[in-house]
Amino acid sequence: MASPVVESAADLTGKNRSEVEVRGTYGIQDLGGHALKVEQPDGSWKKVHRIAFVTLADGSFVSFESRPDEEMAALEGRHVIANGTIVIPAQWPAEPVMASPDPVPTLVEISSIEPAS
Repeated sequence: MASPVVESAADLTGKNRSEVEVRGTYGIQDLGGHALKVEQPDGSWKKVHRIAFVTLADGSFVSFESRPDEEMAALEGRHVIANGTIVIPAQWPAEPVMASPDPVPTLVEISSIEPAS
């Protein structure tokens, strides 16, 4: 059975923790002098200075868990199809405050990210 396709924020409804196929434009956000610590599959930690994401057709975003530099260089600006598990954060707090988490959905356990044909 094929995974549900996500091309806009509306397609995310009811999909939390589901395997999905995300379609959109691959982008990169440079964190400048800042870094995020990201846990690796082997349990170690890595500092990342850039975050990869996909922009959906309606202008909303889905971020990707840590991605390799080679992939970011090859796919930036290209239309892609990404498969993995979508995690949609709770909308807490209702009013954003300093240092509150960003409520952007994230694709984790990514099995593939390929250029769309």
